[in-house]
Amino acid sequence: MWATYDDTNFPRINVKLQGVPENNDDFDDFLTKWDSYNSGREGAEYIFVFDTSNVGMVNPKYTIKMSKFIKNLKKKPQFLKASVITCSSRYTRFLLRLIFLLQKPVANVYITTRSDTLFIDNLSNSLLNGREIEGEDITVVNA
Repeated sequence: MWATYDDTNFPRINVKLQGVPENNDDFDDFLTKWDSYNSGREGAEYIFVFDTSNVGMVNPKYTIKMSKFIKNLKKKPQFLKASVITCSSRYTRFLLRLIFLLQKPVANVYITTRSDTLFIDNLSNSLLNGREIEGEDITVVNA
């Protein structure tokens, strides 16, 4: 499985991405699970914290699927407050830029190369409490 969701600390949902999607169904499962948080806990705001430290060379075709998914998400009620993406790979950053060039995110996205627990905890707690964060370690993609 390419994406593992951990919502034991809801409203913070940790998403660990590993390797590459095995096939379209694997990627679709990732999107279906993502979408379930808008319908499964209606009205409950949440944030995603994506860990991409073990992502491989994902096929660029998934950037188009992801941008279409985001476009469709925008047509539904949203409870996603923000997303944090830890990303140290230049290739993964390139794919993220491509996705957000094709489609603005549903909620602000905070991309950082830092993955230390304390930094991510402070960042996610600030976002959950409605405080915007900026810094040299963070790239913000506005919704």
